[in-house]
Amino acid sequence: MTTAEHTLPEPHTSDVGSRLNWLRAGVLGANDGIVSTAGLVIGVAAAGASTSALAAAGIAALAA
Repeated sequence: MTTAEHTLPEPHTSDVGSRLNWLRAGVLGANDGIVSTAGLVIGVAAAGASTSALAAAGIAALAA
C-alpha cells in the first residue's frame, strides 16, 4: 500500500454533523429571534406603552 492510499478518505464514510449544520443554524437563529423579539415587547410593555404601540413594536421587531 502506498502513502497516497493512506491519505484518501474512505468513500463510504459521511459526517452526519456536517450535513445537519443547516438545521443547527436554523434552530439557533430562530431561538435568537424569539428571545430578542420577546425582550423588546416586554420592554415596551414595561414602559407602559399603549396596546397599539406594543403591537407596532412587535411587528417592527419581526420585520427587522
